[in-house]
Amino acid sequence: DFSFARSLVAALTNGEISARKVNLVATSFDSLADLCAKYGSTPQKHVNALLKTPGVSVLHSVDARKLHFESRLAGRSFSRIAFNFPHLGGASEEDIAKNQNLVRDFLHSAAWMLPQKEKHSSNRIPQVLVTLRQTAFYERWAVPTLCDDKRESETDSCQPRLKYAGTFPFQDEIFASFGYGPKR
Repeated sequence: DFSFARSLVAALTNGEISARKVNLVATSFDSLADLCAKYGSTPQKHVNALLKTPGVSVLHSVDARKLHFESRLAGRSFSRIAFNFPHLGGASEEDIAKNQNLVRDFLHSAAWMLPQKEKHSSNRIPQVLVTLRQTAFYERWAVPTLCDDKRESETDSCQPRLKYAGTFPFQDEIFASFGYGPKR
């Protein structure tokens, strides 16, 4: 419903949502109409607030598995890319495999969206973040192993590789103070 993106922008701007320019692209797999059908008017309110912030854009109908093919992102690179709480549904072994493929494909695509090493303009190391709940079900996804997956791409022979850097807790209380609330 874009509450996380809005709270992130608010946190980055100390609550003054248009006071400081940020560079953020917030995306959703669903169209805005589908989001509003699921969550009421809340997504539209968050999107409207985000679009008032310099440097923020919002894109709908974006497939996280195909970021590097998304024409609206063409020519851009990002220092941070986050996929918050991905889940295709279900809880069977087959569903775990489907979710692993979702995350693996996202990581593959996101790697292409990071700046090339020689183009880094700062000392910051680009990062791809995947936010998951800390439960036995999600641990079975084995996300750390998906970063090193050597699956051959049908189109890319020089696939950028990601290195797993570790796990840290998602501090939802920081963002909750700016209006974030998890949704299902």
